[in-house]
Amino acid sequence: MLRGKVPGRLIDNLPKRFKFHDDEVDAEISGLLDECLDLGQGQYAALDNKTRASAPESTIHAYQVQMDVYTLLLEKNGYKTKRVAYLAYFYPTGVNDGKFDFGIHIKELKTDPDEALKLFHEAVGVIKSDTEPQPRAECEYCGRENQLK
Repeated sequence: MLRGKVPGRLIDNLPKRFKFHDDEVDAEISGLLDECLDLGQGQYAALDNKTRASAPESTIHAYQVQMDVYTLLLEKNGYKTKRVAYLAYFYPTGVNDGKFDFGIHIKELKTDPDEALKLFHEAVGVIKSDTEPQPRAECEYCGRENQLK
């Protein structure tokens, strides 16, 4: 389904689980790539599969963070990247002979592994802190937490 819709070719011999131990904060981050593309010239890009009810209108911020982290992990494990990643959205378009037909929408994202590393350091700081983080008004999850109390 992806042939001709993404650049390069899918990798079948590249490890899917990547990890990086950051001595600066003495913590490890890891990720499990759905797929990885060989873009040629020794460069790679993460490819993540998403399923939805319809083609997406925009990219969820969490997916951007996820792709930033995957690019960070590829680079920290010695794989050069173009600092791009791909989301493959699969969505049903109908039923044919009792089987679902699927459409596919490919989204290329520019990635920022430096932003992923910064976020990782911030998360480790929160985890290692003796104080509980304060809820933020702009955080949708903090609002839900307050509703549960």
